[in-house]
Amino acid sequence: MLGRVAAFIPVVLAVAAAGAGWWLLGGLVLAACLAYCAQRAGLPRIPAAQDGPPSGSVRLRTALRVASAVAVLAVCAAMFGAYTVPGLGPLGPVALVLLVVVARVAGVTIPAELLRWGGGLLVVAGLVFVAVCFAVAPAQAVTAPNGGGPSGVLFAAAVALPMFAGGGVLLRSWRLALAAGLGLLVAVAALYQSGPFRLGLAPTSMRDVLAAADAQLLVPVLAVVIGLATLGAAVAAMEAVAEVASDSAPDVRGRLVTAVPAGLPAAVLAVALGPAAALVLAAVLTLAEVLTAGMSLRTPTGRVTVVLTALLLAGLSLPLLS
Repeated sequence: MLGRVAAFIPVVLAVAAAGAGWWLLGGLVLAACLAYCAQRAGLPRIPAAQDGPPSGSVRLRTALRVASAVAVLAVCAAMFGAYTVPGLGPLGPVALVLLVVVARVAGVTIPAELLRWGGGLLVVAGLVFVAVCFAVAPAQAVTAPNGGGPSGVLFAAAVALPMFAGGGVLLRSWRLALAAGLGLLVAVAALYQSGPFRLGLAPTSMRDVLAAADAQLLVPVLAVVIGLATLGAAVAAMEAVAEVASDSAPDVRGRLVTAVPAGLPAAVLAVALGPAAALVLAAVLTLAEVLTAGMSLRTPTGRVTVVLTALLLAGLSLPLLS
């Protein structure tokens, strides 16, 4: 799951900076708080099997979980194309989705030990990025005429939530605290070096942050880090789809029936929307997934989760109204 944080953080910061400015820092904290509330409420949970046909609410929650996982896969593919293989154009996102589909059909999984080592390397990479940004004095700040205001916290939190939750996956306990803390450090460093206006210019503005810090030599390293992170997060998203679809068939045909219908729309969305719009779509679907799941609960934490989720859904429309 830390791989998803590393894969999403560049585009999350770009989109959040464009809509909220420096207030994106509060948005990251609010998104982590919502993820914590969802965890305490017992989410995510796969609806229990029933003797008869599933109810409408169960079908809706299942559909939203699958759609959210597909959107996460689309964001991963779009980020892979934008950062790791930008020269391939639309073939870049398609290549990642194809690789994930083939791995799923072949029954290939990432060993847990490798995931732990990969998570540690991603943490180190994030700390190196922070150190580089603070080691060089920032360039002269460029301010936009219409910067983000306090209301932008809701927008920033909405687009940041897919880093911590979505598609039936939710960061828990110390991993959530680590991801939120590291995300805040990276955000502060990027804002310090480039300012919110430059950071929000494009989903690939993280490369410009390194250039502003006289660290152009680290741009290829950033491409590799994003590539590995997006690959791991994409594999996890595909596994989430398979889990919801009860894809436990040992044969190739059973896995093919699950992987291809998930991979095809993800590839189309990644190519058609790009990283920023795909992230907004993932945010909408993740919030809808959490909202519908939370409405089935009757606990105080569940009610808080529903209220926060509704506020963040409303916050997504604020940049359009300003």
